[in-house]
Amino acid sequence: MNQETIASVKQAGDWLAGGITLAVIIGWLPTIASLLTIVYMTIRIWESATVRRLLRAVCNDCAAWWER
Repeated sequence: MNQETIASVKQAGDWLAGGITLAVIIGWLPTIASLLTIVYMTIRIWESATVRRLLRAVCNDCAAWWER
């Protein structure tokens, strides 16, 4: 094999490795996005006025601690 052929094979391997890496990242993106969405929505629900009102009804001391 001459140097030009070896360089072409290495370049093809680099592109293949980059493509595989990108595919892995894209494959994981929906999972990460789902987890972040669940965390975000949980925080939003926990901080909502309805949950605070329910918390105040169940435990007045807890509600006072939460609103500090």
